[in-house]
Amino acid sequence: MKKMLVMMALLVSSQAMAVGLTLSPVYTVVGLVRSVLITVVSPFASTTQAISGQNKEQLRAVKDDAIAFIAEGQRSEMLNTAIIAVKENVAELSNASDIEVAAEIIAAAQ
Repeated sequence: MKKMLVMMALLVSSQAMAVGLTLSPVYTVVGLVRSVLITVVSPFASTTQAISGQNKEQLRAVKDDAIAFIAEGQRSEMLNTAIIAVKENVAELSNASDIEVAAEIIAAAQ
């Protein structure tokens, strides 16, 4: 129940953040975070391949790790790697807290 409430709150707040952080008509921070996540979980996949099979499961696992991190403070090695990569590659999130980045990861991994 706690995880579900956290996830619902994050979805509402991250969608509002994504609208506010529009980089251009085509790209948003959520899209950039999704591209970084795809690179982290499957370095050899293109963004068009990322929607298929194993990559989808890996994105779901990172999303679940991000929810657990926000709800309980548990951080997996994959989530830690994803947070670092997002902060390095998405300028708008370079100074964001790990929890803010985890919220963007949840939105991007939908």
